[in-house]
Amino acid sequence: MTLRNRWILRIASLGIVALTMGWLTLGTDGVFASPDENANAFFAQKFSETGLMAAFEPLNAVAQGLIHPRSMIAPGTTILPTSFLGFPFMTGVFRFVFGVFGMLVFTPMIAVLGVVALWWTVRRLTHDELLADLSALFMLIHPAFWYYGARVMMPNVAFVSMLVIGVAVFVLASSKRSPFIGLIAGSIFTIGLTMRLVEAPIAMVMIAMVVVAYRKVLPWKVFCGVVIGGSIVLALYLVANSALYGSALTTGYTLPDTRSVADAAVSISPFATMSHLLLPFGFHPRAIATNVFHYGWWLYPISSTLAVIGAWFAWTVKEHRKAWRTFVVCLCVASMWMIVVYGSWSIADNPDPKAVTIGNSHVRYWLPLFVASSVLAALALIRSMRWMIARMKRTRNNISYQYRQIVSAILLVFVIIFMSVQTVFSGSDGLIAARAAAIASIEKRTTVLANTESDAVVIVDRADKYLFPHRRVIVPLRSDFTYAAMPTLAPIVPLYYFGITFPESDLEYLNSEKLAAMGLAIAPIVTVQNETLYRIKIRNFE
Repeated sequence: MTLRNRWILRIASLGIVALTMGWLTLGTDGVFASPDENANAFFAQKFSETGLMAAFEPLNAVAQGLIHPRSMIAPGTTILPTSFLGFPFMTGVFRFVFGVFGMLVFTPMIAVLGVVALWWTVRRLTHDELLADLSALFMLIHPAFWYYGARVMMPNVAFVSMLVIGVAVFVLASSKRSPFIGLIAGSIFTIGLTMRLVEAPIAMVMIAMVVVAYRKVLPWKVFCGVVIGGSIVLALYLVANSALYGSALTTGYTLPDTRSVADAAVSISPFATMSHLLLPFGFHPRAIATNVFHYGWWLYPISSTLAVIGAWFAWTVKEHRKAWRTFVVCLCVASMWMIVVYGSWSIADNPDPKAVTIGNSHVRYWLPLFVASSVLAALALIRSMRWMIARMKRTRNNISYQYRQIVSAILLVFVIIFMSVQTVFSGSDGLIAARAAAIASIEKRTTVLANTESDAVVIVDRADKYLFPHRRVIVPLRSDFTYAAMPTLAPIVPLYYFGITFPESDLEYLNSEKLAAMGLAIAPIVTVQNETLYRIKIRNFE
């Protein structure tokens, strides 16, 4: 293949995947597939308009912090992000500069740059262009990377891509012995970490391992530049964190729930605190084995199998042995940590808890491992092909056999691409179903907005991801806190419930017993698709 055709193929591959990443969100009128995405979009908008990631909700003074959607928290009368601040900050900057379109294309754009950065880094360090091409291709088409790149307001792909870009810039800085470029590398890397700060400890461990392995040849001026750049970004992040949450080390995940003051008074031993930090979901070997099988292999068996084989090739390879072995050790350490921590967590993102789909959170939490293993998968394919061809040359010198091996390798790549397309687009969580659900949500939102007042509070179970911020929301209905707040809210604001249509028996129970005891009544207003909007009012209200 000529150099020109090779570049056409590279650019076409990047362009096709990038366009499909934008397909899920563009044209869906700001409706997102999850509450996390809606929260990031909301706070990106707030930051671009006000310079703050907070919203004031005075009604929470009487609602005890209940008025907010999922993925947000409301201590007092301020609604804050639950997630880390780096991603809404970056998308907020892009929204400020380029508008809503800029915010929505941020993740696909960074994803493409991440793939290019991986390609450049592999080629620069190994001088093997085919290995660089396949590594970048396997990263680009891995179902986890592709799918969550299309979930444009999720931070995971941007997080991993920023780390890969930071590593590439560090390699460039080292080759040029430039502390200034090193400062840029440290800044990029740390901005990536601020999107998923929970991964910072394992990232620091891996950096320490690389520093120890290359301490004799490491350009220390460049490394100092990296530390300075990272420290500046981290300091700014901690200042912003302190301004929002009242403490530099507090996040939306750790901020105490104002509704559970009694729980906050319980004394927790230092050992228990440390155990929770290291293993927040406990240690459950059976769950780990099940989740690794389902979400580490079953969804993409060829890529994962190649990655395991590639780890063996990387350990035994003669060229760049130290670099390959350092890479394998770092990846194994990171894999052990992420597999134990996240694998112990039993997550049911799909309504069917037994369903194994690309939309499960394990897939995005293990995304760094999948991206790194793309290099190993590429190495396995190339080494296997070259080993078989070399073996045939020594034995029979069968030219047709060599061509068959090359064709087989190309066919295997096409099979991987086909399976990736099927995993990403089909199924109950695939992009086709997700886009159909987003379009259906537009109709539901339009109906609810047309039948409720602008100052209304709508109690929902899952509709908060498309009703907020157009309406104030409380999640969910079936909560003692929600029921306790109804008698307080009903006299002062229009109060509604929007969710699955009640059977007549459930509606009768609510009106004759549950809500009747509170002096309230519930009545249907309008049904859209399989859900109904209900008005909750004072019992004698007419």
